[in-house]
Amino acid sequence: MKILSNKTNLWVFLFFLLTCFSLYQYSLGFWWAWDDTQILKHALSYQPWQYFFSPESWQILSSANLTPWVSFSFAIDAYLFGHTPAAFYGHQLLALVLVVYLSYALLRLYTGLYPALFGSLLFLCAPASVAISQQLMIRHYLEGLIIFYCGLVCLYHVPASC
Repeated sequence: MKILSNKTNLWVFLFFLLTCFSLYQYSLGFWWAWDDTQILKHALSYQPWQYFFSPESWQILSSANLTPWVSFSFAIDAYLFGHTPAAFYGHQLLALVLVVYLSYALLRLYTGLYPALFGSLLFLCAPASVAISQQLMIRHYLEGLIIFYCGLVCLYHVPASC
């Protein structure tokens, strides 16, 4: 199966997009919560290369964890949307839709249309997805999953002779 290679896959993507925004549209009205302000402050205080390569800068956010992707993601949102929380939450929901669609695409490699659709819809409605829709501070997990799923899709399409 090729991602978005036919009309069915496009309709499935649109279905997940509409379902996600129908279920979690309330999060677009949220304000900054939990660690969001500290992450945003960190993202705006340093250059993106520093999040990844300068221990002095990334340890300001967390001395026990290396989490440069969350600062980088917040920096991108701040650059594109300013300090508007709704846009940050919109980005979060779009990333969730992409994870659900890529889950569908991977399931579709091994199952039929309806089991793949059901499994992905179950993921979208799971309690973890509810938490993801409300907590910007865990976005780097969501985006890491996108990168991982893209890697799996690419791995599947590598010729066996390689």
